[in-house]
Amino acid sequence: EHYLARGMVQEMEHPVIGKMKTIGFPSKFSATPSQIRSPAPLFGQHTDEVLGDLGLAPDELDTLRDEGCIK
Repeated sequence: EHYLARGMVQEMEHPVIGKMKTIGFPSKFSATPSQIRSPAPLFGQHTDEVLGDLGLAPDELDTLRDEGCIK
């Protein structure tokens, strides 16, 4: 009951499994409340963004994907 009262269990929508329960933010601050806004990213969800930020061009990403190096 204490965990629930402290907001330590939160429900959120996951893009694959639907509604899910997750652990809430452990620290509680009255002036700056925190919240979990999204589930953990899916495997490979940000691959293009991260490698693009490192300087890889879209055609290079396509080649890596075709060769099975990235998802």
